[in-house]
Amino acid sequence: LFHSTNELLKKIGKPNIRTFHRDGNLGLPRFAPFDKILVTAAALEIPELLAAQLKPGGIMVIPVGGENQKMLRLIKTSEGKFKKETHGLFKFVPLLGGVRSDQDGTNGN
Repeated sequence: LFHSTNELLKKIGKPNIRTFHRDGNLGLPRFAPFDKILVTAAALEIPELLAAQLKPGGIMVIPVGGENQKMLRLIKTSEGKFKKETHGLFKFVPLLGGVRSDQDGTNGN
C-alpha cells in the first residue's frame, strides 16, 4: 500500500507529498509541532508521544478503543493538557506498533 500510494501520487502530479512507513504511535518528532494530526487506525489508548507533538491549539482526531471504539477529538490547550470530545462509535483497523521500514521510512522526497 505504501509503495502503490507513492506511485499514484506521482501519476496524479503530486510527487512532493511526503509519505512515511513507520510506527504511527511514535509520530514524526523531527517535523513537530503539528497543527493537526488525523489518525486512521484505532489505538487502544491515546499515544502520548503522538499527542505531545501537537502545538498549543493543535487538534488530533483519533479512534480509540478495542472492540468498542470512540472517535476522539483532542485539542491541546497547553503543554501536557488537552480538551477531549467524544464523537460516536466507530470501527477501524488497529493501530499497530513496531513497524520496521527501509532506511528512514520515507518515500525519498
